[in-house]
Amino acid sequence: LIQDSDREGFHLHLGYILQDLSSAEELDDILFIVVDQLQRGASLMKDRHEKVNFAKLCLMAGKKAYAISAFLAASVYLKAGINSLVDEDWEMHRELCLNLYSTCSETEYVLQDYDAMQ
Repeated sequence: LIQDSDREGFHLHLGYILQDLSSAEELDDILFIVVDQLQRGASLMKDRHEKVNFAKLCLMAGKKAYAISAFLAASVYLKAGINSLVDEDWEMHRELCLNLYSTCSETEYVLQDYDAMQ
């Protein structure tokens, strides 16, 4: 068993291994697993590049979940991506930020969570 203190690091490491060892096609097949693993260790992400990459994966997972009508899961993925961003990312990664926020708003609309849309 993995000690509680090591669990987040284990999930983060596992997510990176799955991502690094997967081709683009394989990553698409296991995208939800990779993002779930990374999300469990997201609090340990310190590097901006690491967090932006995570946000990109969250956007991909959110759009994929939305496409199969898994709106609640899409909302979770998109919000995780948004939460990994900082204000400065709007300057460097405007398109990513815009896509995350707009897709999240659409998802919240479908879920009728109008307060979350703001």
